[in-house]
Amino acid sequence: MKPAVQRLLAAAAVVLAAGGVRAESCSDTNVATPFLTGCAGSFAGTLSGAPAELATLESLFGGPYLFVGSSNEADFGPFTANPQVAFNLNLSFDLPETGVFVLGLVSNGQHSFYRFNTKRRIGGLDFDSLEGVATTPQGNPVPLDYAVLYRAAAVPEPTTSAMLAAGALALLGWRRRLRRE
Repeated sequence: MKPAVQRLLAAAAVVLAAGGVRAESCSDTNVATPFLTGCAGSFAGTLSGAPAELATLESLFGGPYLFVGSSNEADFGPFTANPQVAFNLNLSFDLPETGVFVLGLVSNGQHSFYRFNTKRRIGGLDFDSLEGVATTPQGNPVPLDYAVLYRAAAVPEPTTSAMLAAGALALLGWRRRLRRE
């Protein structure tokens, strides 16, 4: 069998194994905000805030991230509801978000990440299309299962770290001096 035919059959097997759902590029999703600064995916698997997930976010977008919550939690986590729609999604937050944060959108065992950076307080986001997570073989978006929110972890500036280190050294010197007396 020719290599091209083998690759085609392998791709068809993956589509059939996923119940006819195909992973799509996150760039196929339209987000109605200028604050979107990056996207990655679609990837296989679900999201739960596991350490491997956070490491993936760090490698994709730089800097450490913290898991905030998921819309499939009992109280919808940091969201006002669990969005389970295919088009025209409005994703609202319990509290407005600001700074750097990442949304993970999960659909039928596939997920994509969307990174935002804003100084304005955002109460929600509108998506014109969720084709960037998963689609049917006909190209139609599969309904969203749930959304996950991550925030960038605060990292102290180098001068802050230097001041803390100097303070710790001063305390150690003071304590040592007290012991000698």
